[in-house]
Amino acid sequence: MFEFNLLFVSGGVFNCPIRTVVRIPSPRRTIMSTVTLASNNGVLQGFSSPFTSSTNPSGASLTRRGRLARTLFVASLTVVLAAGFAAQSGAGDEVVATTSYVSVVVPGGATLWSVASAYSTGDVQAMVEAIREANNLSGYDVQAGQKLRIPTKG
Repeated sequence: MFEFNLLFVSGGVFNCPIRTVVRIPSPRRTIMSTVTLASNNGVLQGFSSPFTSSTNPSGASLTRRGRLARTLFVASLTVVLAAGFAAQSGAGDEVVATTSYVSVVVPGGATLWSVASAYSTGDVQAMVEAIREANNLSGYDVQAGQKLRIPTKG
């Protein structure tokens, strides 16, 4: 009598190995074949066997590629969230030098340009804009007797 053991792994829904034993008897006997289903946790994907205990409650298992993708996704999400919290907290902002101010009363007949040119050490237009920003001025007009804060570096 001849006996062959064949192992097939189906790619179907159940994805479990099928062992087929084929016995070839002597010419006077009939042919007998046996099919058995073997349960193997490494082969069952997405289905739990009643004979095994699974620690995964969903019953789904990830391939190596899936686990790598999940790990990279969680790591990148962590980096994005950490960067967002760092940006909200002001980490990485430039340290701005403090600006001190001098209070000035505008004399009669003076303009914003003339006041800025009196206190400017460089660009007069930049000083005009700095005075406007420091005093919340919407235009370029000033009145005699008006108090202005003049920014000075220091």
